[in-house]
Amino acid sequence: MILIATVGIHFFEHATGIEAVILYSPWIFKAAGITSEDKLLLATVGVAFFSIGLGPITWVYSSEIFPSRLRAQGASIGIAVNRIMNAMISMSFMSITNAISTGGAFFVFAGFAVTAWWFFFFMFPETMTLEEIEKLFGGGDARGDRNGLEIQTKKINN
Repeated sequence: MILIATVGIHFFEHATGIEAVILYSPWIFKAAGITSEDKLLLATVGVAFFSIGLGPITWVYSSEIFPSRLRAQGASIGIAVNRIMNAMISMSFMSITNAISTGGAFFVFAGFAVTAWWFFFFMFPETMTLEEIEKLFGGGDARGDRNGLEIQTKKINN
């Protein structure tokens, strides 16, 4: 479960399209008709919010949830997924926009963002100490005793 959380957060960091916005922002803004300095500044502020949200949280969370003995291996897998997604989004964005339009591409990114929200909501435990995280994700003693820690699932009423 800990590996799924790491792979998921690194996957969704780029699947939401931030790499396309950063690399192709002049082209995207021109295609959207944003030409005034005020509107460009406002769009840049939107990118800045990523820089205080999912951007750094990806790296902090994925490095903190692994027990010390597995941290290097877990971080390596997360970074590999991160770089692969970065390359995929960066290299395919123009082809995607040619196939389904810029708006269509960002609609797909929005779909990934909604899926990411659900993934984060249901898969990530509340922040706690490293020892508590290790016990929660399968640590504990030889008998499987987790000292009262358990995963609490969230249910949505229909």
